[in-house]
Amino acid sequence: MLHHLMPSAPTVWFVRPVNEDRMLQPDFAELAWLFTSSNRNRGILRQNFDEAALLWRAVRRSAGPILEIGRRHGGSTALLLTAGAGRPVTSIDIEPAHHEVCQRLFDQTLLATPERLHLIVGDSRVPLPGASFGFAFIDGDHSYEGVKADTAAHWAALEPYGDSPPTVVYHDAVPNDGLADVGQPNHCDGVLLLCRQLMDAGIARPVATAGSSLWLEKMTELPSDF
Repeated sequence: MLHHLMPSAPTVWFVRPVNEDRMLQPDFAELAWLFTSSNRNRGILRQNFDEAALLWRAVRRSAGPILEIGRRHGGSTALLLTAGAGRPVTSIDIEPAHHEVCQRLFDQTLLATPERLHLIVGDSRVPLPGASFGFAFIDGDHSYEGVKADTAAHWAALEPYGDSPPTVVYHDAVPNDGLADVGQPNHCDGVLLLCRQLMDAGIARPVATAGSSLWLEKMTELPSDF
């Protein structure tokens, strides 16, 4: 079943965060709806529990190398490494500030070998020559111009791997309750606008949402005037 995101806004559709036909599969992430978290107790990952579970599910149902735009403390990088089960992860951040626990993971464990983990400190708006990815997590510059530039730089590198289509998760893309009680939005208008444009143009289709996270499947390449 599809639900309209914002009745007064341009057409945007998304699927329910709970996918009942998968609830009996042996994956803990499918049970995120049993728990409650908020912006106040996000921890190192800086995501609510349901958002992290959606990211885990999206990675598990994709294939091929993984791209991350924006890692800051390194929590999402740790999740991608674990969910990716041996797949290479390339993470770009212009000014990372790794949490000490994440840094130890990156430095000392077999999970983050040099063959698997590529930590880039630099401008995410610059394409990576010759790179291809089956999945991307975009949580960098949240302005419209910034997220659009990140998307334009790496969209062509998203490719199908085997039977798995290329997919991407955008954080802070979906309006939700968030910090409504203190008058703060839980999404960024620039990310929301960019994702609307992708969907309205048929460039991507929605798969699922959780909290402020939006999971999309790439349908076609960006137009030349994007």
